[in-house]
Amino acid sequence: MAFTAPRSVPGLRTQTREPPTRFAEFCRPLTLGLSIGHPSGTVGSIGPFVTFPNGRPGLVGASFVLAPKGVEIGDWIHQPGPYDANLLTGTTRIGKVVDVAGPPPLQPARVASATVELIDVLTDGNVIPSGSPDAGRRIVRVADPDELAVGEEVACIGCTSGYSQGVIADIQMDNLEVGNFKFFGAFGVAAQQGRNFSEAGDAGALIYRRSDMVALGLLFARNAEGNQTLALPLAPALKALNVTLAV
Repeated sequence: MAFTAPRSVPGLRTQTREPPTRFAEFCRPLTLGLSIGHPSGTVGSIGPFVTFPNGRPGLVGASFVLAPKGVEIGDWIHQPGPYDANLLTGTTRIGKVVDVAGPPPLQPARVASATVELIDVLTDGNVIPSGSPDAGRRIVRVADPDELAVGEEVACIGCTSGYSQGVIADIQMDNLEVGNFKFFGAFGVAAQQGRNFSEAGDAGALIYRRSDMVALGLLFARNAEGNQTLALPLAPALKALNVTLAV
């Protein structure tokens, strides 16, 4: 699909965050990094666009963003998410929850993701949006977790941070505790630009390797000190959810 820069719709700039970011605005077609969420949950960022076995389009995001407690399969997901919209309407609906691969409490997990089937909404696909050094470049494939290496230069697009650039600082991180959940096989990213690599609201954003535009993982947390972002490899999530990267 041809690249199209994000476009806001007049009268629908309802985000409540300060300072405002363009990725937290109502935007069609959908792009990587836009604000997204479930009506009863928090806000996160649009991760990679995917294809279901039946050929239908969808996206993958963080499970705790798209599937909060009490979620039901078929619930509507909105763009922008609830934190960034004063009112969620039929206009903000983009698709329905199809599957959830969330971590069980107190049991080690490698996946914390959910899928949404997109309904009557266009996307720019897995192309980096305008306003970043990688604008217009397309994500070409998904890396095997064994391909990750410390020191590799990576980037992501999140609805709070916009474009962020960093380096992989750690791999195969096990025994990570985030609230009541435990994770293994994660990797850590440190910022390069004198600020945090991620901020609240960036959860679910796709982290990719800049050298070859390969998808590596989904952002899911930041450590207590705030100087390292944690991500889970994307390949296991796609397998668990039975979807493939949209090309």
